[in-house]
Amino acid sequence: MDIQEGITLKELNLCHNEMIRCVFRGYQVYEKLLTIVPALSNKQMVRIVRSNAIEQQFEDACLLGRLPFICEKKLNASRGAVHVELSNNGLVVTISSVSYPRQFPRPAKYREHLISSCQGDLFEQNPLDALVLLPQKRYLILTHCGNGSQPTSVCLGSPHPDGNGWKYITNLMDKPYDIQLRESEKVVEIEEAVLKLKDKYSNYQDRKNGEGTN
Repeated sequence: MDIQEGITLKELNLCHNEMIRCVFRGYQVYEKLLTIVPALSNKQMVRIVRSNAIEQQFEDACLLGRLPFICEKKLNASRGAVHVELSNNGLVVTISSVSYPRQFPRPAKYREHLISSCQGDLFEQNPLDALVLLPQKRYLILTHCGNGSQPTSVCLGSPHPDGNGWKYITNLMDKPYDIQLRESEKVVEIEEAVLKLKDKYSNYQDRKNGEGTN
């Protein structure tokens, strides 16, 4: 799939297996990282570090051509943090952690901007009865939630144009998927991903213990 040509609904459905794989692998990487830096298990850091691990998986998938997007890190409005955007000529996708399945993500300036700049119905019916993305770029949000080494849901949805909840959402895990690798491949992928995050968080110490943070 050429990232310069937009993406049809059929192609988007074909991406769902790889999107689920990225989220599952991110959860596994985070759990492995905890064995090296146990302090990252505190409630404040779980969402941040797990999200970083998942975003790393999506970055790699785009670079390897497993997903038909360009993956970019964008500054949030506060300039104090970044978020990842997957994009091509027809679509923008961001990734958010939520507390329960189908929950709409908490407010964020960058999401408000994307919702307002990518408005309109996501799909229209063409004469051949095949749903395709409209020419104007559209915005989707991928959400995930869960505990331990795997998510309980991975949802993909289109936000309502007024920003109040979902206009359309589906749990990708409700569809058949296969994310299994040979055990040797799985170990190598996880170990490589853990090493990428290790330097960033290896000096982190839990604040609640009265110790510093990196």
